Formats: sequence, structure tokens, C-alpha cells
Amino acid sequence: MSQQDYAVLSFSSLEAGTPYFLVEPGERLIREDSPALKVMTDFHHIPPVTIDEDANIEYALKKMKLAGIRLLLVTGEDDGIVGIISSFDILGEKPVKLAQEDKLSHAQISVKMVMLPQSEVKSVRMLSVKDAEVGHIIQTLKSLERQHLLVTDEDDKGRQVVCGLFSSSQISRQLGRGEDPIVNMPHSLAEMKQVLG
Repeated sequence: MSQQDYAVLSFSSLEAGTPYFLVEPGERLIREDSPALKVMTDFHHIPPVTIDEDANIEYALKKMKLAGIRLLLVTGEDDGIVGIISSFDILGEKPVKLAQEDKLSHAQISVKMVMLPQSEVKSVRMLSVKDAEVGHIIQTLKSLERQHLLVTDEDDKGRQVVCGLFSSSQISRQLGRGEDPIVNMPHSLAEMKQVLG
């Protein structure tokens, strides 16, 4: 459809004193018993932000900052997902260790070196999410000790496809908790060892 095939919508001037929608104090748009779909980033409407596995981690972090997100899907040669990388992966201990042990600068550390590989990425099926509530997603994130959880579905050929994402920081904001994390991630090597047992 070309540009001239679109009709102009009727419009008018904003009336003086028009208020804007504001949630009443104590009222939240989302609660733990709200449908889980209300806190899912749906890739049918918001395309995922991806990065090549060979890109360096500095570029990955810049891409996250520009998009205002904390996780990128990592793609390989065939554009299939080979892993995920979060800001936690980039700002955590792994790049520091790589830099010290292999004498690498941050610019030399690739996404592939610090990402969570596809074999370790956890996901939930859209079939389960459709009937789930926000509380179910929170408990799943806590159980997995992850900040993010991918959602998968099947395409018309029966192949698995990633169709969405849950983010603990986004859920916290939508619940009115600000940036309070749902899942407390370990910040030091000692804390990581404690969590991993």
C-alpha cells in the first residue's frame, strides 16, 4: 500500500484543562494475579534486539544502553539464536577474568566469550504463559535465579521460535516497585560461589 492510499484521521485541538490518565495512589496497573501476558515483551509487536556472537562486549553494552534494555539475543551465522547476553554478563566477573588470564582488552572480548550459550538458556512455552499469572513468572524467575526468561512457540512448520521475553526489572516497574529486583543476582565471585553451592 502506497502512502497516498492512507486516509488522514480526523483530529482536533486539545481542549484546555484536559487531564492525563493517572493511576490513583495505591492502585497499580499490574498485580501478581494479573495475566502474565501483561508483563511479557511480545516480539510480534516489539522486535527483539539482537547482536552477532563475534561483536565485542563494549558494542553490546552500547547497544543495550541505546535500546534501554539489559539483554540481547545473540545470533550466529544462520541468524539462529546461539545464546543470550545480559548487562550482568558484561559487567560481571567473567570479562575481568578473561582480561587478566588471557591478557585481553575489553575491546577484544567477544560476546561469544561471555554469553550464556543456547544450551543453558531457559524458556517457557507460550501455551503455559497464556493461562499463567504474573506471580507464576516471578516464582519461575526466582527458581531459575535468572533476570530474564524467554518465551517460545511453534511456527506453522512446527519449529520452535522465540516469541517473547520476561524481564524481572520490567515486572518490578509494572508492579510499582521501581527498580527493586525480583531476583537478587550475585555481584561478586564469592557470592556467585555461594549461590551455586
